Amino acid sequence: MVYADKATNLIEKAAYIVTANGTKEEAEKSPHAIQYLEYKDIDGIPIATKWIYWEWKEGQGLTNNIGNARLSNIKFV
Repeated sequence: MVYADKATNLIEKAAYIVTANGTKEEAEKSPHAIQYLEYKDIDGIPIATKWIYWEWKEGQGLTNNIGNARLSNIKFV
């Protein structure tokens, strides 16, 4: 599932499952989400530079924070 800001059409959150070392059915029991923040314009393209990883539950949305990431020095070649 992908959630976008209706005014800007930028992605706010995306839910996903992790199937590494397991089955799809097992992974679907523990979905996650990434929240995309602090968009910066890089060569005319909006890029989220702050990502927050969450546990996600249908009907509840984001629950427990499980990680963070920052993108920097972004360049297109």
